[in-house]
Amino acid sequence: MKKMLVIIIITTTVFFDKVNEIDFKKPILYYRHFKVYTMKTKYANMKTLYVIKLQLEKQKEVQEIIDLPSFKITFYDLGIESCGKSRSNPGYGRTATGLSLVGRSIQNIRIISVDPRVVPLHSKVKLIFKKQFNFLSGVYLAEDIGGAIKGNHFDLYLGESASREASDYGVQYAKVKIIS
Repeated sequence: MKKMLVIIIITTTVFFDKVNEIDFKKPILYYRHFKVYTMKTKYANMKTLYVIKLQLEKQKEVQEIIDLPSFKITFYDLGIESCGKSRSNPGYGRTATGLSLVGRSIQNIRIISVDPRVVPLHSKVKLIFKKQFNFLSGVYLAEDIGGAIKGNHFDLYLGESASREASDYGVQYAKVKIIS
């Protein structure tokens, strides 16, 4: 894994050509992803410097997120406008895999409709939304298909009677990672 090094010097009294060594083995302070180290110099009369080294242990994960494809995300509920089935229809609330969504909401089941040519049914898919819709980020199960779901497009199930939320959320885009 590549590690990026960002150094911020917290003093201006030492010149870089007089730096002897930076002791990156013994941090003197930890703060989130930052570690503070001492920098030793040739001259004893110079101040000890404090250096902040940015530890990007998560750099690989961040780069992976940047490299992930972005999918169009729409939202649906079990209403006739979304699914085209009334409550009297025997297929009402059933996904393509046979899972019943009746009485369930996004709080207790996370389901997406997919194009099975792009994402196989029964796959676990991680969706990463932008800030405003970050509360929807998480792992979803690809358990449904839809007539309008083609290519890099998912339909995210919000709940049995969530037509207002579905229309309020409109069309969003999310980074997608197929987990399994």
